[in-house]
Amino acid sequence: MMMTTIKRISMAALALLGCAAGAEVKLPAYFSDHMVFQRNRPLSVWGTADPGERVEVKFGDEAKTVAADASGNWTAAFPARPAGGPFALEVNAANRLRFDDVMVGELWLASGQSNMALRLRDARNGSEEVKNSADPRLRLFSVEREWTRLPAVSGTGCWRPSSPESSADFSAVAFYFGRRLAAELGVTVGVIDASWGGTMIEPWTVPAAFRELESLKALAGQVELYDPASEAHRKVLDRQIAEFTAYASALRQAKEAKDVPPPPPAFASELRAERRDDPGVLYNGMIHPLVPAEIGGVIWYQGEANRLEGMLYADKMRALVSGWRRVFRNPELPFYFVQLAPFRYAGQNPVSLAMLWEAQRTAAETIPHTGMAVINDVGNLGDIHPLDKQPVGERLAGLALKRTFGKDVPAEFPAPASFRVDGSRVRIVFGNAGGLRTRDGKAPTHFELCGKDGVFHPAAATLDGNAVVLAAAEVPAPVAARFAWSIDAAPNLVNGAGLPAGAFRLGELPQLNPIQDDVAEAQGYQLIYEYAPLAGKDGLCRADRSGEFANRTLERVAYYLELEGQDGLKSWIWVDAAPFTANCGELGLPTDRIFRQNLRDGFVAASPNLRSIARGRFADGCSMEFWPNNYRADDTRKLPGASGTRCDFSDTPSGDAPAPGYGSMQLHNHARRQTLFSWNNWKAGAECDLGIGSRDTGHPDWTGSKSGAALKNARLLVLAKFKE
Repeated sequence: MMMTTIKRISMAALALLGCAAGAEVKLPAYFSDHMVFQRNRPLSVWGTADPGERVEVKFGDEAKTVAADASGNWTAAFPARPAGGPFALEVNAANRLRFDDVMVGELWLASGQSNMALRLRDARNGSEEVKNSADPRLRLFSVEREWTRLPAVSGTGCWRPSSPESSADFSAVAFYFGRRLAAELGVTVGVIDASWGGTMIEPWTVPAAFRELESLKALAGQVELYDPASEAHRKVLDRQIAEFTAYASALRQAKEAKDVPPPPPAFASELRAERRDDPGVLYNGMIHPLVPAEIGGVIWYQGEANRLEGMLYADKMRALVSGWRRVFRNPELPFYFVQLAPFRYAGQNPVSLAMLWEAQRTAAETIPHTGMAVINDVGNLGDIHPLDKQPVGERLAGLALKRTFGKDVPAEFPAPASFRVDGSRVRIVFGNAGGLRTRDGKAPTHFELCGKDGVFHPAAATLDGNAVVLAAAEVPAPVAARFAWSIDAAPNLVNGAGLPAGAFRLGELPQLNPIQDDVAEAQGYQLIYEYAPLAGKDGLCRADRSGEFANRTLERVAYYLELEGQDGLKSWIWVDAAPFTANCGELGLPTDRIFRQNLRDGFVAASPNLRSIARGRFADGCSMEFWPNNYRADDTRKLPGASGTRCDFSDTPSGDAPAPGYGSMQLHNHARRQTLFSWNNWKAGAECDLGIGSRDTGHPDWTGSKSGAALKNARLLVLAKFKE
């Protein structure tokens, strides 16, 4: 990393001048030569020194003197300034720091995962763009990648004017964004790149922001446990102290008895962030060191790592935006982000990405002072990192120029303004259309219609001014429409400025199952059974629709189990596979049949807090154990890794015990030696054996655990998809 030029007067020289020697005054890495302050906002300079030490700060022709507080922190505040410079920034205390070529202009923060992090030299035409990147009005700051358990203070990185040397490894999206802003605003623009490939949204979020939304309660509880000052952390720590104190006593007893010492208690791992994707850790390491800088706005390109979360991602966006606006002290901080490009994710439900697109659109429509750039025309279906980043950065800049700076530039993307059913046809009028057309001159693509059966069919689309008229022979009475609703949808519909329309759904969407809007994988499935396992003997069967589908041919079967703990935290698992029976009536609680076999083409998804669950597609690694009998741990199937003494994924129903006996309703990933979920002894109601994942103690499949008693609520859905 190029060292910033800092002029220092040595401590020895200060002593000769009669200055008192103390700890050096220090500033975060954000302060350096070539830095940029945000125009028209109060300017803050902050750092550390000895407690009580007086610090003089000079910026241009103004000076402020402040004293460090009892913790050694100090902040000097200057009034807002218009764009201008260059200025010098000097900080004098026991030592002296000077930063030159400091500008006042526009300061924007760029963050996200790999598509934001993709370097300019790796983007399309990258070598030529790098070669021509010298621009004194554009300043670049790259935050070095670091996650921390507690908020960092100084941070890392440095400011450099845009040049072939500084731009090559800088975010391509952020570079193109800043370059267009600088050209059209005529002021110096500073862009801070704080991005990291493969990261989820949770680690970038201010930890306290998770408490604002009920849907993020589990994450709020997790970050509270990370905080050493919280009551929750201290309560678990007290428990750990008691366990280790008892263990020390047990060790002494074993020593005196010349006995084998017992194993030590497990460390309470929930007290410590252990991974880069733990909530808040990237905010702590890469964003917090920039606080309390004033910034003009944020651009954000992330979501691939959260792509299976559907509408929950909209709430996570709310928490991210709310938290950053709070710490940067601007409740109207502009926040512009990118809707993910289409990509053929291997083994993914075709509509899973569309559910995330809908969440992103919802965030843009419901969070004030935000905007979304659509890029489905510049993606690459075979590359999750499409290289054409110039349109991405410039479209984000267009949103900022129009919405934040009031410039008359084409920036808004066509979006549905009204939906009307007229007999067998549907008419959708678009806003921000301005000459609605298609890129290739052909009919609009990727429109679908559905009737009350909820089955979508491709629709023929024709343009009529700023409207699209849809019809499908298979849907004589449409009730809903959708557009670009697939992971590989690259539609051709654009407005007069050439900006594309993004994915959407409209109309009265049939509710075929209660989780279709929350779990992406549930799209296209119909509810067969719904159980409330804790509600009385045999669990309460809230729905039994198996008779409605007696003449339908099964294509897939699925099981969804959701558990809620006494603390209100929820977890869920979804497992779907090729059908193991042709009879819908045999998909629910087993009453007179024994299914003890492998499942074909299994797929597993789970809530983010279930870290141990192996997710994805498993061609032949999943299996089931459904029976009403008693059973024993004998591994008569001889599955690799199965236990013959503990009940797990290869047990044996007892042939000598009449049914109904204890009962097993279990799905496993035996290839990973893991129980996916178990509901045993359902006759016991609230004291049944119910759990997700393998149990840590006793029998891995929860046999005999009576674990239902520790839960507040539970529901089990059995669903199916049928062949047309």
